[in-house]
Amino acid sequence: MYSIDFAVTIDDLIAFNQYVFRKSIVLLLGGLFLFLQSLQLIGALSSGDFSSFWYTTGTSLVLGLFLISSEYRPQAVAILSTVLIVFVTCLFLLIIDVDFATKVTSIVALIPMLAFGYWGVASRRLYKYFYGGKNDSVGSRTLILDPSGLLEKTSHSEGRVRWALISSVEQDRHNIYLFLARNKALIIPKRAFPSSADADSFVSEAVRFKSR
Repeated sequence: MYSIDFAVTIDDLIAFNQYVFRKSIVLLLGGLFLFLQSLQLIGALSSGDFSSFWYTTGTSLVLGLFLISSEYRPQAVAILSTVLIVFVTCLFLLIIDVDFATKVTSIVALIPMLAFGYWGVASRRLYKYFYGGKNDSVGSRTLILDPSGLLEKTSHSEGRVRWALISSVEQDRHNIYLFLARNKALIIPKRAFPSSADADSFVSEAVRFKSR
């Protein structure tokens, strides 16, 4: 049995929603870019001109860098992506003469970063407005893990969840997430643990119980 006391804050809710949002966007954009890159590669092999292919590959690398950066500096990413969208659009319209597919790929690559950045900035205000300590989404709680499931206790309620209902155990640099559905999870802040080793031990224990 494993027991831990902690408090979930609005910042934890924001981190969770950004984590889910980021995962969804990565899957969507990953598929989109594989498709577009395949078309670019086929065209390059046919024409012998690989300039557009390498250009969109570079754009994809910039997108990956922005995805990583958006977790740490969402406001900076929002401002920078806005500037880049305006700059790249003007560049294509006034200076660079490339094919239409390359223009679209390059500009579209920056739009998700705009969404990431502004979501990171706006979500804090939204959560403070809707959740600000008014229900069980935030506040102190106790979570107990045992072979039969999880028991979560708050000042307002108490509930048990069987391990069969936990779809996955995931984590980011802020929290550990015990997913009940794609957009729903039990959030355990890593700051609740004395050390990163203790957080890793919790994750291992959860995974062990879940896999039984």
